[in-house]
Amino acid sequence: MKLLKNGKAKEPEASAAKTAAAVPVKRRKFRMTLERRNAVYGILFILPWLIGFLLFFLKPVIQSIQFSFNELEVTSKGFILNAKGLSNYIKAFTEDATFPQELVKSLNKMAGDVPIILIFSFFAALLLKQNFRGNTIVKTVFFLPVIMASGVFLRMQSQMGQATQDITATMSEATSTITLLQAFNLQKFLPELGMPQKYITLIVTPINRIFQTISLSGIQIFIFLAGLHSISPSLFEACIIEGASGWETFWKITFPMISPLILVNAIYTVIDSFTAYNNTTLNYIYTEAFGKFHFGYSSAMAWIYFLIIAVILGVVGFIASKLIFYQN
Repeated sequence: MKLLKNGKAKEPEASAAKTAAAVPVKRRKFRMTLERRNAVYGILFILPWLIGFLLFFLKPVIQSIQFSFNELEVTSKGFILNAKGLSNYIKAFTEDATFPQELVKSLNKMAGDVPIILIFSFFAALLLKQNFRGNTIVKTVFFLPVIMASGVFLRMQSQMGQATQDITATMSEATSTITLLQAFNLQKFLPELGMPQKYITLIVTPINRIFQTISLSGIQIFIFLAGLHSISPSLFEACIIEGASGWETFWKITFPMISPLILVNAIYTVIDSFTAYNNTTLNYIYTEAFGKFHFGYSSAMAWIYFLIIAVILGVVGFIASKLIFYQN
C-alpha cells in the first residue's frame, strides 16, 4: 500500500479495476455447431428449387386445386368457373370406368417394378464397384438406356419420321422375341424340377422385362455406386483382420451402410414409375384436359393421383425408416 501526498492510502483494488478496464476484452467468435451447419447447407441446397417453386409453380398448383372443385368454361374473354363441389372427385370413382382401371394398372406396375429395379441396381452397383478393365465402358452401357428412355428423347424420336419409328419397333420386337424364347424355355424346364407354378411366375416375369428393368435402373445404379464408394475402407480392413467372410462383411458392413440410399432409390423409383412418359394414368388425365377440355375433371383426377402417390411414399418411407442404419 502506497501513501499519497495527502497522507491517504491508495486502495489496490481500485488500481486493479482500472487496469482491468483498460485491457480490451476479446469477444468470442460465433461458431455454428455441426448440426446447425448441416441445416444451413440443406437450406442452401433446396433454395433454388424453393425459389423456382414460389415463382413458377405455386400459382398453377393453387389454380388446379380451384379448378378441381369447379367446371371450367372457356370463353372469348377468358374462363368462367361454375362451382361443382366434390362432384368431380365422386365422378372419378362412380361414373368414369376408365380412370379406376388405369389407376389400378399403374399401381400394379409400380408394385412389380420397384423391388426388381432396386435388387438389380444394387447388385449391378456391387459389380461395377470392382476394378476391372472396361469399367467405364460398362458404366456407360448401363447409363445409356436412361438417356434413350427419357421423355425428351422419345418426343424427339416421335418427330423424326416414320423410318425411325419403324426401326425402333423392329428392334423392340426382336428384343422381346428373344426374351420370350428364353422365358419359354424356362417355363418348360422349371416344372420338370418340381418347382411350383407361382415361383416359376416370379422367376420368369423379371426375365420377360429385363430390357425394361435395365433401362429404368441407370440412376439407381449410380446412386448405389456413389454410396458404396463412400464407405470407409478401414471398416472392411477391420473385418478382414477379424477373420470375417465376404458374406458376413456384406451383411454387417455393406448392407447397413448403404441402407439410407435404399430408401432414396425406393422413393425415386416409385415417383419415376408414377410419372413415366408412358404412364397410362397420366396420359388419360392429359387427354381429358387437353383433348376433351375437361379441365375441372382432369384437375380432380390429378389431385387424386397425387394424394395416392403421397400416401404410398409415406408408407414406404415409414417402413424403410425402421430398417435404416445411420452412422453417427
